[in-house]
Amino acid sequence: MLPTITRPTRITASTSTLIDNILTTTPACVLDSVIIASDISDHLPILINLNTNPLLETVSDFSSTRIINDSNMETFKSIIAQTDWSVTVRLCDEKNTEAAYESFINHIKSAYNTAFPLVPRSKHKRHSYKQPWMTPGLLKSCKTKSKLYLKFIKNPSLTNKQKFTSYRNKFKILRIKAERSYYTSEFCKHTNDLKKNLANN
Repeated sequence: MLPTITRPTRITASTSTLIDNILTTTPACVLDSVIIASDISDHLPILINLNTNPLLETVSDFSSTRIINDSNMETFKSIIAQTDWSVTVRLCDEKNTEAAYESFINHIKSAYNTAFPLVPRSKHKRHSYKQPWMTPGLLKSCKTKSKLYLKFIKNPSLTNKQKFTSYRNKFKILRIKAERSYYTSEFCKHTNDLKKNLANN
């Protein structure tokens, strides 16, 4: 099992620790690992192999996937067994660890891509994650909050923490107020329509 996260995931004004991680037994298929500067908890969220592009309004598109089954696993094992590792071994003997690692990974990736080729698949329709009560002003404030949090993460001083905490608390009050106002307005519009009331819940 190898870790995919190598930077601190819990940062305070006085400490930085790597507590959270995602372990893998197949590092060759890990395309990327990400630590997100988000204040949703006191631990930074972590991701691997995920498309971080924002979701659009309802869309239907195509993506690729790999079919991993017993037959393909046998093909993978067979390719690995027939691979010429002489160059990798020679680089290890020469103590050229970086080149040896790159040679090893290239062999593994090549075998993996051959045994488990990408095939197209249709994605299900997805809807926008944007909440209807998030006004342009709130979205702008949310971005400001994120910038203050990122500033604190990069320089975890007490001053930066206080600035972020104060702004976050004010933003939370405004967001809750906007959400309540939105639902109150929606219920008032559909007071006599039970179906629409249920749809808005």
